[in-house]
Amino acid sequence: MVYYEQSVERDVGARLMQILAQHNPWKLPDTVDAEDREDAIVAAVKRGHRVVVVGYRRVSEGLNLQIVDSIIWFEMA
Repeated sequence: MVYYEQSVERDVGARLMQILAQHNPWKLPDTVDAEDREDAIVAAVKRGHRVVVVGYRRVSEGLNLQIVDSIIWFEMA
């Protein structure tokens, strides 16, 4: 899982998707409700996505981080 700082001025998530394209990344959509985010991430991993790109302010409500093997904090605030 790669956490990144969200920005309205530039889409860091889209850039990370380009950079990590060879690793079959998946980006958590902004449209996923808070109570469904963990399930969406687990489903993406089960579908074979090796990297999950997540804006960490989107999951600040309490995501169980034990659902992934490794976490990279990119562009920490």
